[in-house]
Amino acid sequence: MDNRQRLLTVLQILQNETDEENELSIYDIKERLKQAYGEDLNIKNAILKEDIDALNRAGIDIDENIGERGKKYYRHEGLFELHEVKLLLDAVSSARFLTLEETSILVEKILKLKSRNTAKKLRKNVYLDGMIKAKNASVRYGIDHIQTAIAERKKIVFQYGRYNIEKKFILSHDGAWYTVHPYALIWNSDYYYLIGYYEQADDIRHYRVDRMRHVQVKDEKYRPQALNIPEYVNRSFHMFTGDEELIRLQVKNELINVMIDRFGLDADIRKASEDAFLLTTMASISEGLVNWILTWGSKVKVISPDHLKDRLKEESRKMWEQYNI
Repeated sequence: MDNRQRLLTVLQILQNETDEENELSIYDIKERLKQAYGEDLNIKNAILKEDIDALNRAGIDIDENIGERGKKYYRHEGLFELHEVKLLLDAVSSARFLTLEETSILVEKILKLKSRNTAKKLRKNVYLDGMIKAKNASVRYGIDHIQTAIAERKKIVFQYGRYNIEKKFILSHDGAWYTVHPYALIWNSDYYYLIGYYEQADDIRHYRVDRMRHVQVKDEKYRPQALNIPEYVNRSFHMFTGDEELIRLQVKNELINVMIDRFGLDADIRKASEDAFLLTTMASISEGLVNWILTWGSKVKVISPDHLKDRLKEESRKMWEQYNI
């Protein structure tokens, strides 16, 4: 074993077996080297300490800690802290646009960011059985094409569709091709959405990426319109489209945090009575908005516009009739 091989092996040992919760002494590292290259391997402690110093000089952070009786221990925490790795695992596990196989592969890659012992513990807290996952493995290719098109400001074409009651995927508009100027990919409610300009309708639209098929990047470039993406997302309930208008809602005080979560701290909120407040904001008048308001029952009342009130009345009437047959 030459010096280069030993240095790389020491790095691999520290990467695979140490992190915030796991450390190794020089003796431990020496024992790992013997396991790999034979019990007759003879390496001085000073040489291994020089290897660790060389790794630090190369920009690979190896922490040194003092244990009982002054014994020194070493660890490599890596780029990601433990709580950050947990966040990545949770995000990948809950992502519905990924297939079960893709999720499993990504989980294993993320676990390699920590030591084997920590990875073993984290793996026990990853629950994939019963999770709702995509069945279409081509989604990742669609995402890659879209990201390329956004970076190069090129148009894309694709087909779009939905499942019917027989659970068969049916292309919309008899398989018509959509031509879109892609502006951004947004992760919303465990799904990926494309936001862009839809040429055929001369309008800004959004599309669930897992419902897109045969995504292709065209050679033709586009000039993007000025669009505030975060504002667009905040005003699009459950990613439903609709005409944007000023709405006023009378809301029970107990839902104040729900409204702040939905509209942010900058929302126009004023006291209406001892137990309710008035919320004024811009929102897309859509089926998504109507369904969201109905979620809160009598705790939310639409003050304006009138046509939104009429849609709530009609939907409420249908619900009443459905349960009073």
